[in-house]
Amino acid sequence: LTDAVKSLKHHMTWMASAVAIGGIVGLPVVISNATKEFEALNTKIMQNLELADQYRGNHAALTADVQKLGQVAQNYAKGFGMSVNEVQEAMQVISRRFTDVNTATYLTGIALKMSCLDFVDTGKSARDLESVLLQFGMGAKEAGHFLNDFSVLLHTARINGTEMLDALERSGSAFRALNMNVSEAMAAIATLSTATGLTGSTIGMTF
Repeated sequence: LTDAVKSLKHHMTWMASAVAIGGIVGLPVVISNATKEFEALNTKIMQNLELADQYRGNHAALTADVQKLGQVAQNYAKGFGMSVNEVQEAMQVISRRFTDVNTATYLTGIALKMSCLDFVDTGKSARDLESVLLQFGMGAKEAGHFLNDFSVLLHTARINGTEMLDALERSGSAFRALNMNVSEAMAAIATLSTATGLTGSTIGMTF
């Protein structure tokens, strides 16, 4: 029995060492992949920004602002409890249309808050925020009001964030044609969703 216990202890010690060594060996690979993803998304963000007027003939300013956005992404990741990759994906979407660094930073924050409100995918929240702003002719200043209304409706109506964004993405131009603002559009969508139980995409296509 004593020999068996000794053998088991030896085996468990070997297993623990093997796991530890495997983790250490695997760590550089994980770091390397994360670095590659970070750099790849940084490159996409740079490509979005480089066509903006303020960077023509000024590569140093472009590089500095992209680095600034990279730092912002890391800070947001810590603050929102997300991966840097998720934050950068949202930032990459936002920077397609909004090439001012301060605006891109602010709107990325709005998208991340939308994502956290109702577990909406970060990429989707960024894409649909961009869509809503463009369809309703809104700027960064109005985005904060949209976030407030979005938050209130998710807590009072029978519709989740993903469904609301699905509906808005498909119906924004129709509401705009009727001179309805985004708050009125969301109220109409929430009412129809509560009354019929239809999905957001169906409601959006209906409008």
